[in-house]
Amino acid sequence: MAEALATLPEAGCEVLISDIGLPDGDGWQLLQRLRDAGKSFPGYAIAMSGYGMDADRAKSKAAGYTQHRVKPLKSDDFEEMLKEAARTLDEERAVARTNPAV
Repeated sequence: MAEALATLPEAGCEVLISDIGLPDGDGWQLLQRLRDAGKSFPGYAIAMSGYGMDADRAKSKAAGYTQHRVKPLKSDDFEEMLKEAARTLDEERAVARTNPAV
């Protein structure tokens, strides 16, 4: 988590895919700490976890993750996740262009 907190702010990425189980924290803390620090990115965050209970999904949503995916994931899953992220981010940009106040 420490490495991600140190490098992500300068990376300029729009999509974050993070495992929930990290060696020095968890993905929920990671996203919350980025947001608490005023970082407006990532615009779209995907949690990966071996935990798939409703409470785990709710915790991911509360932390700011857009999706919560249960491992193991296949390569097709990653393609689907990234396409959904691109669609969502494109829609958000379109709204921002047509209504700058939003």
